[in-house]
Amino acid sequence: MRLRAPAWLALAALVGGCAGGGRVDEPLELDNISFYMEPGANGDAPARLALVRVEDERLVADLLKIEAGAWFAGEGRAFRNAHPKTIHDDWEVVPGRTSGPFDVEVDERVAGVLFCDTQDDAPPTRLEANGDLSVRVSASGCEVGPGQRRESVWQRLRRREFVNVTFTTSADANGSRPVRVELLRAPHAETADEVARLDARAWFGAAGREFRLGHPDTLFDYWELVPGSTHGPVRFAVNPQAGGVLFCEHRQGGALRFEWEDEMDIVIDREGCALAEEAAQAAGGRFAMNPLRWLRGRGESR
Repeated sequence: MRLRAPAWLALAALVGGCAGGGRVDEPLELDNISFYMEPGANGDAPARLALVRVEDERLVADLLKIEAGAWFAGEGRAFRNAHPKTIHDDWEVVPGRTSGPFDVEVDERVAGVLFCDTQDDAPPTRLEANGDLSVRVSASGCEVGPGQRRESVWQRLRRREFVNVTFTTSADANGSRPVRVELLRAPHAETADEVARLDARAWFGAAGREFRLGHPDTLFDYWELVPGSTHGPVRFAVNPQAGGVLFCEHRQGGALRFEWEDEMDIVIDREGCALAEEAAQAAGGRFAMNPLRWLRGRGESR
């Protein structure tokens, strides 16, 4: 696995992105993307995926030369540093789960390349799609196909505000074991209030499965977060009137019910899950400011 940027990346950085100017031949017109990972895929371990979009056809050719393992090992960061106009989205998917759809629509004329790290030597895929896209992660890699919209047209039209959610997990969270986390975007506040009455044990058990079957218009996104790590920011398109609910498997006292903000930081520690402002207050902080927004690098979000 290569850790150093190749010569062409270093040269691109020196010339300040002079490769720009070549228009994209076949632009990607993508509205949203969703993921399903088969049980047992990738050795039954989570898999990372990255959607990379650029405005120059020559940069597409450069991207397609990078193997997935090398992209996630460091060449991805080098490429983005050399080409700051790159639009970059990251996800981590879990075996046996569905994530999304994620709203990834952009106004620019771009081409898209998908990296999937289930195999170190897996080549990236240039995406050719209009509208909705689904990615199925299996033992043989990633299979791209048409997506199925889980929302009505009216719900999608209302889902026009964007939020960035970051999860920061302390080293002692959940007995230093991975933490299962599920985020719900309910279409109505009443639905969010209903599900928020459940505790985490019920949600990750039969009650949660029953709720999912009975509420197909609710969007669910799931992660397994490693203690001592930061995940995100993950970009979501939301209807501001929709309800937000977060379940952490070790949270005491039930779900975390919240209202959407442009930037949201979730702190996960041995006590459970909380908004960063609330965690600071509980720890005796004098002000409700969120230091995580100042400390974390902004280069990972677009």
